Amino acid sequence: MNNNGDDAREVLIEHARRTNAELDSETKPAETTATSYRFRMAVKPHETADLHIRERALLSQEIRINPGDDRTAYLISVVKLVPSVEEKLRPLIDAETALSALNAKIEEIEQKEKTLSADEARDRENLTALKGNDAAKRFVEELNSAEDQLQIARKQAADLEQQKNAAVEKLNALIAGLSFDWDVK
Repeated sequence: MNNNGDDAREVLIEHARRTNAELDSETKPAETTATSYRFRMAVKPHETADLHIRERALLSQEIRINPGDDRTAYLISVVKLVPSVEEKLRPLIDAETALSALNAKIEEIEQKEKTLSADEARDRENLTALKGNDAAKRFVEELNSAEDQLQIARKQAADLEQQKNAAVEKLNALIAGLSFDWDVK
């Protein structure tokens, strides 16, 4: 507070009371209400006075990490704020990144299967319409090729699903074993 006047002033400062917090300073309030602390402070003429108020609070935050939710960006932001937890969170971040990559590959393969199935259906229709024609031979070759590609895509999808299941199990094990506290002073 700055008192630019020629007379001494008594200043009343109101500080909000916070839930789950308590004052932890040598300066004690003159009054306490349900919502605030009030501090009285004398300020001499043409002088400056400081009031320091310290609070202490126990804060906690619970973050649920599930294999279906990609929380990688959040975990990386926590590591940036609290570098000391990186060694505990790094395996979790890596596991989530791997699971996201598998999910993207599975989605890509599923889209490829849909396209191949549509192409196969079109080739069957063309083959039926061109019975006995020389052009029908070309559609038979295309149909055989499409069927082979569809089988390969289905095998890849099955393999990726197995990899995904293993990645989910690994992530669940990492989540189950993760527990830490840190001081945010």
